[in-house]
Amino acid sequence: MTVVDQVAELARKYHEGQLRDNGKTPYITHPEAVVKRLRGWGVDEQNGEDDIISLAVAWGHDLFEDTKIDEREIEKLNPYGWKIAEGIRTLTFRASDGAKQLYIAGVAQHAEPRILLVKIADRLCNAMERLETDDRKAMSYIDAGKPLLENVGRLPERLRQIVEDDFRKCYREIESTYKEQELWEMMSDDISWAGDE
Repeated sequence: MTVVDQVAELARKYHEGQLRDNGKTPYITHPEAVVKRLRGWGVDEQNGEDDIISLAVAWGHDLFEDTKIDEREIEKLNPYGWKIAEGIRTLTFRASDGAKQLYIAGVAQHAEPRILLVKIADRLCNAMERLETDDRKAMSYIDAGKPLLENVGRLPERLRQIVEDDFRKCYREIESTYKEQELWEMMSDDISWAGDE
């Protein structure tokens, strides 16, 4: 079993019974989506250590923040356990990090490129998921992720364009939905106001 598979198993074990914000979807679908997005960008174990670590961190990126896993379970994995654990720690938001926007800016500017890549995929997956239920939250969420896009130049050259294109595609889709909803609300307000006369 590869180290990526080992972290996937731990994610399935520790996220079991947890649900996404909608209260219906199993939580594990989120790390699955992040891994799928990375693979869609061409991240693959065959490319070597950086891609292996990115995929493993993608599976485990919420373990330290949202479960009771002992960090040593990740650290002891072979190979790269400590590097994977360190990547997960980098992506773990703590109250001591201050405002979420400061945390995102810190990850954007200081995370290793292989970890920054995971955070961008995570942000896009979260934003697109929010689009299903609340276009305003989705817009706010992807707007707050702009510092990540501004640092896409730190990624390996083979990934820069595809990641930037995907970010912009998601942004346009969210923005379009958001503007349509705003227009609909304005029209609804006008119609109800006219009906009150």
